[in-house]
Amino acid sequence: MTGYSLLDTLRFVTAHPLSRGAKLKALSRFTSWQVRSRLSNEVIVPWVGTTKLAASRGMTGATGNIYCG
Repeated sequence: MTGYSLLDTLRFVTAHPLSRGAKLKALSRFTSWQVRSRLSNEVIVPWVGTTKLAASRGMTGATGNIYCG
């Protein structure tokens, strides 16, 4: 999330309605993304149903959805 501090991002993740009742899981997705996106240019994550999402750093809309589930 360009232009946002780490604290802003963590607040977004934990306050998001989709994270309600699953804050630790959301923080786990955030941490996993941060590590995986630095090891590879493209990260494939489970998405809706049986689909998968290919995302890379800088895709703020996609990463926000990944974080919050």
